[in-house]
Amino acid sequence: DPDHRRMVFGPMLTLSEFKRRVVEALNEYFSSEDVTETIGTIQELGCPEYHYEVVKRAISMAMDRKERERELVSKLLSASSPDLMTTDQLGKGFERLFEFIDDLEIDTPGATEVSPIS
Repeated sequence: DPDHRRMVFGPMLTLSEFKRRVVEALNEYFSSEDVTETIGTIQELGCPEYHYEVVKRAISMAMDRKERERELVSKLLSASSPDLMTTDQLGKGFERLFEFIDDLEIDTPGATEVSPIS
């Protein structure tokens, strides 16, 4: 029946699409420095199940940049709880980052020296 409406439960995007959009939002954030807008943009993606990925993406992107971006990521993550992420999601994000820290060190020498998990 074409008039039959189905409710969809779960994330609005695939994980890979969510990651791509988070990268776009973070790049915009590095330009605008608008924490509130960035948090709103991520919330509008409708995928709270994936919010832990923001931690990993934000920190890994900041490692390739200057101190300014690292400070911005610190501000973003501090402002993210509890509206964007729970403490469990923040913790999971750092765990995911830690799983890939060796790769991050290869891509960004010195990353473990400036990483908050070193």
